[in-house]
Amino acid sequence: MLFEVLLYDAWSDPPAYLLVEAVEGETAEEALKENLPEIITAVREMLDMNEEELSDEAIREMLYLVPADALIPARKLAASGR
Repeated sequence: MLFEVLLYDAWSDPPAYLLVEAVEGETAEEALKENLPEIITAVREMLDMNEEELSDEAIREMLYLVPADALIPARKLAASGR
């Protein structure tokens, strides 16, 4: 199953969810376990922060995994309301 990894960025104004990357796994737990080191690296690069500024645990606390097939594009909703 494909999951989109989102990061809740509370520092931005306004706070926002940022798309980090897509990962695969049988479950969200498996996908996170198998890809966490790469996800952490990607987050640090996105935010331009090092390990002293943002710990692995802090990053993990800000992550959300969403099944890719559960995302509903607004353009499809708008099209049905025309």
